[in-house]
Amino acid sequence: MHSPRILIVEGDLAEAQILEEAIFEIPERELSEDCVSRRYWWNAKVVHADSLASAVDAVRDCEADLVLLNPSLPDQQGLDSFRTLKVHAPDLPVILVLAEGVDEQIGRRALREGAQDYLYRSRCDWESLSHAMENALERSRVVKALWNSFLFDTLTGLPNRAGFVYIAEMLQSALNRVNKPVRMIMAVLEIGTTEPEIIRAADALRSCVNDGDLTGRLGPYKFGVLSPELDIQELSARITNCQPPGTVALQFRWSDWQKPAGSPEPMEKLIAGAELLLPDAPTVSLRAVH
Repeated sequence: MHSPRILIVEGDLAEAQILEEAIFEIPERELSEDCVSRRYWWNAKVVHADSLASAVDAVRDCEADLVLLNPSLPDQQGLDSFRTLKVHAPDLPVILVLAEGVDEQIGRRALREGAQDYLYRSRCDWESLSHAMENALERSRVVKALWNSFLFDTLTGLPNRAGFVYIAEMLQSALNRVNKPVRMIMAVLEIGTTEPEIIRAADALRSCVNDGDLTGRLGPYKFGVLSPELDIQELSARITNCQPPGTVALQFRWSDWQKPAGSPEPMEKLIAGAELLLPDAPTVSLRAVH
């Protein structure tokens, strides 16, 4: 295993330093206690974020293996901070570090929603931290392997339909809390499109959506994009502009369906609404701009 990269999300710098010191204490203590030494902890890399906004930036900029999260942050409190972080990094294992007096239900609910573990700060010594982090990293490896097997399309690397719905439900929940509408965009290639062109279409869509938007392969020739801001005109224009000169045009049929802000409409219904419009949707040739 490579040296782990740990993101500590803690608004109190002193508390963050205590956690960091406990991490670097692990290999020393294991040697003195005649435990099996995990040498990779000697070179662990620790990054600190003091707010949820900086944590979101950090998971985009650094390839963290694990997050230690105090959910009581200056810009967001409680379980919502965990949920928002998971929207931006759904496959990143998270251990909650709770202050004394925080309702234990927060930790238990976080476990049900995908957290790996939770600890109380006053009982968070090197031993409990080592145990929690080792288990979290191992479970994450197992889950990631299963996730890749069942929820991702092997040809394009995008979420398949099941994976798209799973991630989209979390994204939709976060957008509902800030009262934002969301649009489901369908982009469909002609039947018989070759695998290289399917890969090219997937790459074009992936590179042209906004940060935080979700793209998936929902069928053999069908792609979906879930976005609070993009519409068909903007997305198709971006794809047109990003095509390399001289390439054969991608032939898409487009449709979309917008869900009002705060609507409890399930994701499958939102996808079905966009799919119902496809038979009458025009085919648009997205040619390179010379």
